[in-house]
Amino acid sequence: RQSMATVRVVPAFACFNLPLFEAYPVLDLRSASCFSVSSVVSSVSMPLLPVFTAGASEETKQSVLLQGIKNLLEATPERYSPVVVYGDSGDKAQVLVIAQWLAEKLLHLSQLFSKAVAVTCFDQVDLFSDLCSRLCCRTKEVWVVEGGIDAFKQSYPLLLVEMCPTPHHVPPLLFIGSRALHLNRTLLDGLHIRNVLCSAKFPVTELDITFLRCAALDSDKQDMHPTWDAAVMFIEEAAHAGERVLVQLHGRSRSASVAIAWLMHHKHLSFRAAKAQVLLCCPSVDLSLVYEQQLQTREQRAIVCTPPALLLKTT
Repeated sequence: RQSMATVRVVPAFACFNLPLFEAYPVLDLRSASCFSVSSVVSSVSMPLLPVFTAGASEETKQSVLLQGIKNLLEATPERYSPVVVYGDSGDKAQVLVIAQWLAEKLLHLSQLFSKAVAVTCFDQVDLFSDLCSRLCCRTKEVWVVEGGIDAFKQSYPLLLVEMCPTPHHVPPLLFIGSRALHLNRTLLDGLHIRNVLCSAKFPVTELDITFLRCAALDSDKQDMHPTWDAAVMFIEEAAHAGERVLVQLHGRSRSASVAIAWLMHHKHLSFRAAKAQVLLCCPSVDLSLVYEQQLQTREQRAIVCTPPALLLKTT
């Protein structure tokens, strides 16, 4: 027997790290006019907040729900859980009520659609019916964004401008890049990134940011301690300035090794605890590529000054 989706309140970074660009259903519950002014690029309008606030009938609520699901046809979701919903920062209590209602209705979405078709003319009936069935069967969680759209505006304004491959965020200031990431002004400004740690072979750009270029090879035999020492000092300097850092050291997993090394130093964590925190933010890290044995030895190792030949800092 199909069970009802679980409703969870999650911070904006959890939604960002899904990552949202992989076509999850994102529902903007605010009024259509608010949606038209600013919204997450991949979201669709489902204005249930004004409907619930006005005390509308159940029939009206279901009609808005089905129209919102119909809007999802154009967004073409590829994943169906979680369904992400948001309002404004002051709407949390009402959004939670709507999310619980939505979770219940998703469970019976195919039935609601069948009744609607009997009295209303729907275009693309087969596609709509298939989408309803997928949401009904595959949605296991509904995520309510803590802080609503204001949380996205503050931390990830990029999501309101462009939907593209994004790094994973390890709060508060570290981002883990990947080979799919394309560095440009829109992405860096849209994520408030002012510092980038990369390999020495990373292409030179004219972006007005601070780079730390490390001579670390993409090899399991590479001694990473000098690179991690330099990276920790670089990230600490940025942290003191209240600035964010993108780690783009070859691929995602090599970059994750830097994040683990920094967390071990900054938060005085064991390797195991730091690794768990990074995996929570970026589950797709390949642990065979993060130099686990070398990281484990850092628990008793002090940061040492890195020879200048191993790094180049430019602005």
